Amino acid sequence: MTGPLVSVIIPAFNAEVYLEKAVQSVLQQSLSDLEVIIVDDGSTDDTMSVILSLEATDRRVRYFCCSVNSGPGYARNIGIVKSRGEWLTILDADDWYDTQRLEKLIAAADAAGADLAADNQRFIAGKTEKCKNLLTTDASNEVESLTIYDYFDGDRISRSSRNLGLLKPMIRNKLLKRHKIRYEQCKGVTFGEDFYFLLECIKHAKSMAYITEPFYNYRIDAAQSLTARLNIDGLIAWKKMHERYISLFNPKLDVRELELMQKRGLGIELYINLRRLVEPLKQGRYRDFLRQVRLNPTSALILLVKNLSKDPSALFLLLRYLFSNIIQKGRDLFTRFLKPFNTQCIRFGNKDLDAHSGNEKK
Repeated sequence: MTGPLVSVIIPAFNAEVYLEKAVQSVLQQSLSDLEVIIVDDGSTDDTMSVILSLEATDRRVRYFCCSVNSGPGYARNIGIVKSRGEWLTILDADDWYDTQRLEKLIAAADAAGADLAADNQRFIAGKTEKCKNLLTTDASNEVESLTIYDYFDGDRISRSSRNLGLLKPMIRNKLLKRHKIRYEQCKGVTFGEDFYFLLECIKHAKSMAYITEPFYNYRIDAAQSLTARLNIDGLIAWKKMHERYISLFNPKLDVRELELMQKRGLGIELYINLRRLVEPLKQGRYRDFLRQVRLNPTSALILLVKNLSKDPSALFLLLRYLFSNIIQKGRDLFTRFLKPFNTQCIRFGNKDLDAHSGNEKK
């Protein structure tokens, strides 16, 4: 018995609110020869109840469970191992597809003779579900061929960047099996594993068909942003992951590819240094900020000015944080200043009350 044409893998952790919409967007595809593999990554909410309900209503739904939360890379790898489709793709549990997505991707891959195909994405704002912007600005329904150089060129490491590492491509399953390609699954890694997974796929596939029209809806909110999710420890884990992949790819990369990989490593390092400067300012820890600046004053100021000039919205946010912290510190100082007077007022008030009580007794 042959497997389905497409396997759609959905890693889910505490996804009870959005999971049904994600799964239904797959089950309602114009291409029906598919399976949905949901991997519950140790959820503690009612995600499992949603999964069981979906499985009961459509035989194309399959599920697997992790006993403890192990991260999206681990859950995706379970889905890859368990998949039976000729093609494979990922859907995050809070995102959803347009109804023709899988059909369009298969057609683009077949027309190009490619083992990889991806599409543009709409970035959807929180509960309003309104499109804020696109991954790439062109949405003309052209089909392009992206090389590994294009992939590196489309990668940006910054607060507001939308880079090609966010793509959720359709991948020929035999490519993953032949080269044993899997997601990074170290527990401390919370960001960036998608980039290296797709990088390895493109390296072996040589190129990727890319549809400029968006069929993938990517939900974003403040809690999902890069700055919200990553602390310094998470960023250092990201840097170490990059260094591991440099070692892994080194024999496979040509000179230009290696230079681009090293450039990305430098970008990660600069981003870590920027966050070490900005985070104390955001949190009102000015002594820590000055301590970081004193380590290398010229480099610190150049880094701040360069990045804030590139991203005016980041400058606005930083000024807002600074203003809020100054107001709060002013309130704290004023409260401390008034405290002795408040204590005295209470003391005098108690004396007056005692005197009044004494007069009443007389």
